[in-house]
Amino acid sequence: MRCLSKINIYYKFLFVFTLVFIGNVYFCSSTYASSNIVQGKTVSVKQIIDPSSSVDVSYMLPYEPSRAVDGDKTNPTSRWQTRQGVGETYLQVNLGGIYSIDRWVVYHQGYLWNAQPNDFYNLKAYRLQKSNDGVNFVDVDIVNNNFSNKTDKMVQKFTAKYLRVYINQGCGYTADNSWNSILEFEAYGELASLPNLTTSNATEVGTGKAILHGEVVSDGKSNITERGFVYSTVDNPAIGSANVNALVCEGTTGNLSKEISTGLLPNTTYYFRSYAKNELGIGYGEVKTFTTLGSSLNIISDNINEMNLNGAEIIVNLDGETFKDNILDVSNFSIINMPVGMSITNINYKSDTNVGIIIGYDGTDFDSDINNLKVTIDSSELTNDVDMTSTNEFALIAVNDDESIELSNSIQIVEGQEDGKSIKVDIVGGTFAPVLNLANWSISKLPTGVSVESIVRDTNKSVSLILTGNTTEDYDTDITDIEITCDETQFVDANNSQSLTSNSGVVFTAIVEGNPPIGELVFDMSIPIPNATVDTNYQGYIFSVTGGTQPLEFSITSGALPQGMTLLSAGVISGTPELSGTFNFTVNVTDSGTPTLSKNQTFNIEVMEKQIIEVVDIEVKSQPRLVYTEGDKLDLRNLIVILIKSDLSSVDVGYSDFQANNIICDINHGEILELNDDNKSILVSHTVSSKSVETQNISVSEKIEPLILDDTVTLPEGTVGKKYIGYGFVATGGKGIKEFTLESGNLPSGITLSDDGTLSGVPTEAGLKSFTISVTDSDLPPTTTSGAFSIIINEAPIINPITVINIEVKRQPKLIYTEGDSLNLDGLTVTLYKSDGSTQDINYGMFYSFGIETNMDNNSKLTINDNASVIRVKHIDSKLICYTQSLTINKLPPSNNGNNDNSSNTKNQEAREKTQVKKDTQEKNIIKIDNIKDSIEKQLNNGSNELDISTALAEFSFDKATMDWLSTEGKKNLELSVAMVDRDTLSPDLIAIVGDRPVYDFELLVDNESASKFGGNVRVSIPYTLKPGEDSRGIVVYYINNNGELEVIRNCYFDEKNNIVTFITDHFSKYMIGYNKVSFNDINGDSWYKNAVNFVSARGILPKNINGSYEPNANINRAEFLAMLMKAYDIEPDYTLIGNFSDSIENTYSEYILAAKKLKITVGVGNNKFEPEREISREEMFTLLYNTLDNLGKLPKEKIDREISEFDDYAQISPWAHNTMNHFIKAGIINGTDNNKLLPKDKTSRAQMAQIIYNLISSK
Repeated sequence: MRCLSKINIYYKFLFVFTLVFIGNVYFCSSTYASSNIVQGKTVSVKQIIDPSSSVDVSYMLPYEPSRAVDGDKTNPTSRWQTRQGVGETYLQVNLGGIYSIDRWVVYHQGYLWNAQPNDFYNLKAYRLQKSNDGVNFVDVDIVNNNFSNKTDKMVQKFTAKYLRVYINQGCGYTADNSWNSILEFEAYGELASLPNLTTSNATEVGTGKAILHGEVVSDGKSNITERGFVYSTVDNPAIGSANVNALVCEGTTGNLSKEISTGLLPNTTYYFRSYAKNELGIGYGEVKTFTTLGSSLNIISDNINEMNLNGAEIIVNLDGETFKDNILDVSNFSIINMPVGMSITNINYKSDTNVGIIIGYDGTDFDSDINNLKVTIDSSELTNDVDMTSTNEFALIAVNDDESIELSNSIQIVEGQEDGKSIKVDIVGGTFAPVLNLANWSISKLPTGVSVESIVRDTNKSVSLILTGNTTEDYDTDITDIEITCDETQFVDANNSQSLTSNSGVVFTAIVEGNPPIGELVFDMSIPIPNATVDTNYQGYIFSVTGGTQPLEFSITSGALPQGMTLLSAGVISGTPELSGTFNFTVNVTDSGTPTLSKNQTFNIEVMEKQIIEVVDIEVKSQPRLVYTEGDKLDLRNLIVILIKSDLSSVDVGYSDFQANNIICDINHGEILELNDDNKSILVSHTVSSKSVETQNISVSEKIEPLILDDTVTLPEGTVGKKYIGYGFVATGGKGIKEFTLESGNLPSGITLSDDGTLSGVPTEAGLKSFTISVTDSDLPPTTTSGAFSIIINEAPIINPITVINIEVKRQPKLIYTEGDSLNLDGLTVTLYKSDGSTQDINYGMFYSFGIETNMDNNSKLTINDNASVIRVKHIDSKLICYTQSLTINKLPPSNNGNNDNSSNTKNQEAREKTQVKKDTQEKNIIKIDNIKDSIEKQLNNGSNELDISTALAEFSFDKATMDWLSTEGKKNLELSVAMVDRDTLSPDLIAIVGDRPVYDFELLVDNESASKFGGNVRVSIPYTLKPGEDSRGIVVYYINNNGELEVIRNCYFDEKNNIVTFITDHFSKYMIGYNKVSFNDINGDSWYKNAVNFVSARGILPKNINGSYEPNANINRAEFLAMLMKAYDIEPDYTLIGNFSDSIENTYSEYILAAKKLKITVGVGNNKFEPEREISREEMFTLLYNTLDNLGKLPKEKIDREISEFDDYAQISPWAHNTMNHFIKAGIINGTDNNKLLPKDKTSRAQMAQIIYNLISSK
């Protein structure tokens, strides 16, 4: 096979490109997601192989798609490649879950060879596509006109469960760009989840409004499509639920806030929480509550001239927190002679003794009517403070000359007391609670007699709390101990701990986040307006203004911006200036408050002339090997130069018009330059605006033919023990002496490769060996190419004596005996089948029947046990044992003192003959059973749960489940055929694996229709004799699937005592006996676990490590044990990836863990976790083993009278494992250690795991 490794082969292409990628890394930022999420994942492809192509594509087939995601970027065979025909071509990866992805990488074949960027090795046009269902894909990113060895791109974050690289145009190795190769595909991201949010307390809660607050802490690695709040009068509001309202906010992450201004009921508790949607679903923050205030009492007279209310109604229904906590200790409130259109708008108190009721009016002048208005609070009449005219307000003031009106005094706070609400409400003045958005107060270490006098706001964010001491004592030493906090904000002594003496005040100040009053509009002049350049897009300047009410609107009131530039209303200057100069202008900003605020500010901007940048020099950055043959043309592909400009900047170019020796050529696109034979160098120039700049001379050398290794030959076969006929590999092209090396794979044992490419030696081991040979020339730099080869080494011929290889009953009499009597074998004739193809009929000789020797001369008799119903006859010849099929014998009752009922015996004999199998006389063995249901019922009545059928080639035992299936209504006749498969019908690949071992074709007909599945299992036994040097643990059974491929049957074993291969199957097909001995570099010949390791590795249950080791003493984790156990019993994995344990989705054996969970083999360790990476203990191992065998109905029966309590450490067994281990003790599976211990907490090694599976399968 020819590998494309630095081969100087060129094809002539003519393309026009719009974009070229240079180098190995491009389009990438410096910040990547940390994890490659496609490595080792399930891969599928769609590819068209065009066998009619003139290009040899046969060598492309062995490269599997999975190699493109195996993480190996150094091995030439670790890539996926195919030839594109008609239709789609892509590489598709199942991620196993939904991931958030922001980077993808494709390593092309040029990366492997460290080649100059080109389209010869590398895909030319391709795209990244995504899908969540594996069917419908959309484009994420597109690459066209690629030359790079490596594509590494950051993309806008997206989510997907499936990814694929869709190929539009392949590599330039073929003229039609139809050859495709991906060395490695990577994607980086993280497993996505629902958004994570928090919900904060509501603010500015009134009678019909509230402002909700929250934050999107995390988008769950998936783009946020919507966020906001849900609220309801029912707890846990959710999108889509009844009576739930949703508020949508702008933005995707960070803080969110939204005001509810309509639809709220007064005096009502609402539940609310933040929410956000991403591509996986909806995430919610915690639930918070708020309670609306009571409605404002709006007493309008209209037709009512008199209104009487009690104090409670006033307290509940008037707006504002100040009035909700009994500031006015009143009982009755009345208004008499109130004109139409007049209403109460506010109640407060002006001083300790005065209360004011503000009455608003929206009508004509009531100067003449106001004197008739009478307002009384608990018998205290309020007097008019000001005249009331149209649209004005006036206050009715009541003087506290009635003891029934009591205003709350300043709260007396002593040390240790704290009551946020009381402080908030009861501080004199009543206006501080709304001004300060403060909730929780704490004042400690306050000296006796000291109280809070007032709270004031000094600045927008500065609040002072004034303490007053009404005592004669001096508190100089105590004042420093006072601690005051509000909403966790610490107040400090503003006057440097001044003395607090009698009647003197001390001010404590804190900077707090409150609701400052709106300030005036101020332009931020610290950021100057940047200069602009003619004909250059201005990057945009944004005016910064503080104060006012958002949003702000900007405009120009005088002067003008440069022509081509504009000011947006949002305060952004943008555009492309057309003229240079200095431009002065005045900007006005207006806020959206009521009343509006406005501010003017003058600015200037300078526009510079555009600088002309020229190319002043060029130099060669990347020079290809410029080779030519006299009279030929020069290939300038991959010539890259640097343009050096007048502003000292530089740019790499591999395109545009260049001039070489006065011939204009597009040097990056494979243009050819014709040279004179005496021209040994060229000069490249670049022309811009009629100015030409030349590079240095570029040397040109003589053309060297491409180095090619002839890999089309078939290497001669060899024979063990015989000198191999020397073969020399042939390489053409290249330069100088060539050196051959073994690049990968292994030569046959005993064969060596010399530096000049000659194979020689004496083979010591038979088999097929595949390997790769590389050849390197002596050029500078050297060129290397390689090819794939294989050698077949045959076994040394063995001259064997003619032996008996099979026997078959040719003539069988009715075998009848009486209980206690001997069996009459007279007339039994057997045909011997010999190794030279001849046959011989005998009715004499030495036979064995179940270990009882008998001479088969005429009238010989065989004494058997009274409970026997069948016998088998075997023949021993040169230590080769052959069996006949089972022969049915019929037992007659005792003579009963001579009074035999012959008629009864005859009827019994006839009944038995009806169930006796009938054998066809054709070459293949055919067994027929009529009235199958009756035959099965007789077997069950005799206490047997298996239906045994024997032929000359194999024996079959159908289990109880299969018997139930066969005896279902409607099934009548059964026909079982067994035949040897003609080796000429097998493919060479199958023959290479099976060798000269037998191949069988089994078929079961039920009512003349083929049955491939039986509803249960069948145990099949086939005679086989080990070949010299074969290890019985390496004997395996294969079957040929519908695709003509071999699949190993793991549940098979070789019985060395009887020379029989037995396996369990649930279907019939073509079966063959094979040999698959696996060698390890760390398994010693005398290791106690050697046989077990050979057994499980031959069946692919426990794989070999990459370095050829088995690591028998390494502990196995929970996922590995479960997967190996399920493989041993052919339990299919579950690839749906739905419903797995939360910590097992990304595990290597996730599909086995999921299947075990659904089959109830494991329920995990709690909280929907399995802990797959944790090393498994012995008690965990036996529990999983018990559950698996119980699920299959194959638990071993208890046969030993021994209790778990007899072991010294039984108390260490966990309660959930007690019954499991006790069962295996009684079944003889667990024997304990030499010092009588079970060691339930000890870890399980790979060697122990192999031994357990070996014991279970081979002990049947």
